[in-house]
Amino acid sequence: MGRGKSLENPIYLALSSLIFSSSWMILSFTFPIIGNSYGVGYLFTGILGALVSLPFLIVGFFYRNYNKKLINFGMKAPFLVLSILCFILVINQSFYFLLPVVVVGGSIQSFFWISTEIEINLLEIKGHAELYSAAWGIPAGILPAVIGSILHLVGYPPIFVFTGLLFLLGFILQPVDKKDRIAVKKKLPDLMMVLPMLFVGILAGFTFFVLIPLLINRGVELYLIGIIVSIWGISFAGGSLLLNFLTIKNIERIGMITSLFVSLPVVWILSFNIFTIIAVLSIGGIGVSVGFSKILSYLSDTSSPGTGVFFYESLFGIGFITGSLAGSVLYSYLAMTGIFILFAAPLVYLTLIISKNHFNARERSRSL
Repeated sequence: MGRGKSLENPIYLALSSLIFSSSWMILSFTFPIIGNSYGVGYLFTGILGALVSLPFLIVGFFYRNYNKKLINFGMKAPFLVLSILCFILVINQSFYFLLPVVVVGGSIQSFFWISTEIEINLLEIKGHAELYSAAWGIPAGILPAVIGSILHLVGYPPIFVFTGLLFLLGFILQPVDKKDRIAVKKKLPDLMMVLPMLFVGILAGFTFFVLIPLLINRGVELYLIGIIVSIWGISFAGGSLLLNFLTIKNIERIGMITSLFVSLPVVWILSFNIFTIIAVLSIGGIGVSVGFSKILSYLSDTSSPGTGVFFYESLFGIGFITGSLAGSVLYSYLAMTGIFILFAAPLVYLTLIISKNHFNARERSRSL
């Protein structure tokens, strides 16, 4: 076990991820709810989702040439900036306050995730990627239900005060790296093996910025919406914890499992109700956990830190934009058919991988 106040120490890694993800989960859970309250339709909430995730592409590209100061900034500063934004939202949650908070918050939070993931890659400690995923997945299983109930009872200001203080606590406790770490040169990752992160992003973006407004507009109470989203989070957190004890070395198999599980919203074209939503999100959450933890672990083993995290976060960011923005447009014009089209993408990928393997097996049998 690593010692001292550093991410080498799994306690600090888990604590860092847990505090930041808890605070960000609370804050971001309110974005589509506030946005939907303006009555401007699904497109607006989809744009909010895009604004939250677009910075991942830009910051990930910028971080390909990282240094120790940049990593330390990314692991520390977001806590303080997001704390300030929370206190701003205590004062006012109007349209003109919300948009700048989403833009600034989405930008600064990407620095934290990308810096932490590069640090995990540099540390090259087995199990850190799975621990990191589990620690930030746990709040996704608990907080939406809690926050949905609190919003239902007391509204926004108490939530933003608490979240601001939690970010501030994280800023105080968060360690910074004091060692110069040199990455071992590694090859570029196989894009086809990392591509399922795109589908993970689609499900996450759709869940938070399309499904939540959709359920609100259908008259579902906030506390029940919180419970539904928490079920997704519980399956994600549980899958991440389980993966700490499971070794899946075949990255192609990981991609296939992830793609299959996150494609299940296609069944909503046949039946869309509370029961099928919960069933699909439960299985989808497991698929998300496999993608997040095992693909990050694969990149840590095979790719240089900056390049690996760029692929990882960029694909997730593009997927999140697709799930939120394209998902909102597709649902607005095509309803459940639009959802089917959106989640057919991972099934196409799965079909291509299976076809490729079948073709390769035939070629090998012919050569014998």
